Amino acid sequence: MVKSINLKLTPEAKYICSWNGNSIVQLHTSDTLYKEYKETNLFDEDIDSYFECMGNGFDNFIMKDYLEHSGTDSDFIDVKFYNDNMIITRVA
Repeated sequence: MVKSINLKLTPEAKYICSWNGNSIVQLHTSDTLYKEYKETNLFDEDIDSYFECMGNGFDNFIMKDYLEHSGTDSDFIDVKFYNDNMIITRVA
């Protein structure tokens, strides 16, 4: 990169996504996340996942729920979605 990126310039929520610790790290919107990972189990409705909200954990949330809640509510900035070997965190 030659200059910084201002994440506030576009209205969509942005997510930092990391797999296997930090072996893969990507920045996504909900649309780019879906387009890139729709064929994987990330969006399956029967996978074991964990949604951490303001210090409280909620089991059995699916990716669709997390994106729906976090995409429109800025209180979800820094809230994490855990699933198997990945963590998705809303950052802007």
